[in-house]
Amino acid sequence: MDNITRTELSKINNKYWQFLDYNYPTKISEYKHREEIKNINNIQKIKQELVEKLGYTPVFFFLVVIFIRYDYKCPYVFLEKGLCILYHLISGNSIRDMNDYIPFTSFYAIYKEFWESNRNDLNKLITDMLENMFSSTTLRILNAKKINPLGFKNMTLYLDGHDSRIDYNEKDIKKRNFYSYKFKNSGLRTQVIYDINEFAIYVSESKPCKNYNDGKMFLDMKLENKLNENDCIAFDGGYYYYIEKFIENCEKKGNDKININNFMFPIRKTKNIELNDKEKLYNETFGSFRSKIESCFGYLGNKFKRFNNNEGSVKVTDLKIYNLQLKLSLLLINIGKFCNYYNVEVKPNHILWINENFDYPNPYKNNSINSIIYEFDLLRITDMTNQQEEYINNYFDNIVNNNYNIKNMDIESDSELEDSFEVEKIIKHRKFKKRIKFYVKWKDYDDSYNEWVWQEDFNDTAIIDEYMATIENI
Repeated sequence: MDNITRTELSKINNKYWQFLDYNYPTKISEYKHREEIKNINNIQKIKQELVEKLGYTPVFFFLVVIFIRYDYKCPYVFLEKGLCILYHLISGNSIRDMNDYIPFTSFYAIYKEFWESNRNDLNKLITDMLENMFSSTTLRILNAKKINPLGFKNMTLYLDGHDSRIDYNEKDIKKRNFYSYKFKNSGLRTQVIYDINEFAIYVSESKPCKNYNDGKMFLDMKLENKLNENDCIAFDGGYYYYIEKFIENCEKKGNDKININNFMFPIRKTKNIELNDKEKLYNETFGSFRSKIESCFGYLGNKFKRFNNNEGSVKVTDLKIYNLQLKLSLLLINIGKFCNYYNVEVKPNHILWINENFDYPNPYKNNSINSIIYEFDLLRITDMTNQQEEYINNYFDNIVNNNYNIKNMDIESDSELEDSFEVEKIIKHRKFKKRIKFYVKWKDYDDSYNEWVWQEDFNDTAIIDEYMATIENI
């Protein structure tokens, strides 16, 4: 690696890549949950698929840099809520489909908190990282000189539109406004600029296909003060007629060094005059080289089924959230590519999230042990933890089988330390060997908060006696 490249990477590393050495930050939720925190169903399956699709480091980055910034409802392991947000994107599942792992109402509460409540902050954060975390003009020029074919050494950026097949049913917007001639149905178009190393760095808003062509969307990206005078964008002929207007806009914004040399495009045929053999060869070579961006879009669809047109139409309820999801997906792909391209080491802290029951440290839980446990060999500790949990579970079963009264044991449960909630009524019950679980409605809470509660967790058994009496009389 030459000194210039090393210097540029050092600048980027100092500002954006310090997370590689992060430990998992302490997280204390603002929400008080009435019941013990639960694991997401089949969470290990989710974790394994995330490893296969994204790798350890991109997921680690998401957990310690992005997801940790906000707080979320629902009594589930905090870190696993973040994994569900990612799984929703890579699986292509609808919100209701997530019901296989977590009640869809609970997932929707997490979804809204992450994507809607924090939309502006999240968009600003992700946009900055896309633009500055992986690339610089200097790096692009150096790499272009190394990898570009002869005659195209000046190209540092690629621009193209990505169309997505969608199902969008907003009452105030007519469906025909979304019509895509490519899909013969509703579609969204987003402009993406990749650098020479195939890092996505600029992403436009997502707009209905019918009324927004590539050139118009290029002008709307507001790149006048972002495009460097030493960069050169390669695009197809559809953008050609908008170059002059873009240059005018750059001059108005004070970036008067942008000119026609900052753009490369196919040689256009003059009316009634065919291209000669050299011009045809140039266009073929240019098209072949620029087609790298198509492979980038294919890679996106392979990693994130939500953006894979071969999987069918994706349900979209909010265009801005869809666009933000696309940006986050491109950001995580960039993380993985950057780590591979520059041989970034996968460190022990990057893989801890894969462990069963792992969560962010909480100083008020387990005598603060979670705040320091990652300093030790968690991979080894986890095995013993699982063994000990199995021992305790067997011990508990033995107590039940011997008719011990658990409530008389001098043990203060975690639930007794939390705020008490009053049961309005018992709706139904289930029997599990010697134990009974009741589905209850909480007083002063709507039905969305209904949940299952073990018999021994009731502070007062009178309501249980009343309920059982009604069952016996039926």
